Amino acid sequence: MNISLRLDGVHAAYKKKEIVCGVSLSARGGQSVALIGPNGAGKSTLLKIAAGFLPAHKGRVLIEGRDVSDSAPHQRARLGVGYLMQSGRVFHSLTVRGNLDMATLGLAATEREERIGEIVGTLGLQAKLNLRAGTLSGGWRQCLALAMVLVRRPSILLLDEPSAGLSPILTERLFVILDEYRQTHNAAILLVEQNVQAALNFAHRAIALVEGRIADETKHPESWLIEGKLDTLFWGRTPAELSLT
Repeated sequence: MNISLRLDGVHAAYKKKEIVCGVSLSARGGQSVALIGPNGAGKSTLLKIAAGFLPAHKGRVLIEGRDVSDSAPHQRARLGVGYLMQSGRVFHSLTVRGNLDMATLGLAATEREERIGEIVGTLGLQAKLNLRAGTLSGGWRQCLALAMVLVRRPSILLLDEPSAGLSPILTERLFVILDEYRQTHNAAILLVEQNVQAALNFAHRAIALVEGRIADETKHPESWLIEGKLDTLFWGRTPAELSLT
């Protein structure tokens, strides 16, 4: 199976401070990979680099073996990259339907209707279609933002905190939908998620990022849910040691 997405020795800096330090990782078609770590570890930065919204100062981004390091976001989108930004992005002045129309520009009319109908049903947006996006709750705006990504049927999904603003019930449903999408479209998923337990239960592989570097990775993400494991990974100390500081 070919590697769908690979970051190879990626470095990134902000105001001369290095945020990502030589990170290499990959996600294959049909596989979900969770990026976890404390705030400021560089997780969202890596997604922006993969999507083309932030340049890597060193290293390469490859899609199906093709170096796309110098490609713009829209060019990567044409290669199958779908990027859900942190807190989502929607057009507040447009209706839900208008947002989905914007997301499907360039598709033939029949295909557009088919895809919109499918994603609206999947995410339960039928009753919201004629509402302006700006009037939706944060959770429903997040659902709409995800719908705008999935309706393009990307083969590589970059998801930055997809459950933000969602209730526990919607969060559970979200991960079912993402898993079904992964299987149906043989998609590669690179996930950053505030709900670490949900992320580790969902992913096939997990990578712990600390201070811009990979601290550990595993093919058994659920094993990191044992008490104290994440504290040790993130901070290098046990919970007992942390309680003394």
